[in-house]
Amino acid sequence: MKIFYLNESGSEQLTNETCSQLLQSPTLQALDVSFCPHLTDEAFSQIKAPLIFLNIQGCANITDKTLIKLHQLKTLKYLCLAFNEKITKTALSALENLPLERLKIYPLDI
Repeated sequence: MKIFYLNESGSEQLTNETCSQLLQSPTLQALDVSFCPHLTDEAFSQIKAPLIFLNIQGCANITDKTLIKLHQLKTLKYLCLAFNEKITKTALSALENLPLERLKIYPLDI
């Protein structure tokens, strides 16, 4: 099996629309969009990719809405949420049923 990994970390050009299109790929298993300043929950409204790894740390406009969508990703094992001030402890409970092996959440003020 080939793993399709995409690193767009820190991209000023990555838009919600482009990210959303990437997340429709049936072969995308790892996505790093950390510190992409323009991404919002809209980018993660529909995810069909079989993600194993997702890094959305430092995406200042990501909120609990995205975490609630992530609970559907039964393949997700590694999730980075650090430095996201709009994510609450309540939304983290939506991830309880995922097979996460590693969850990076610091320094959330929760």
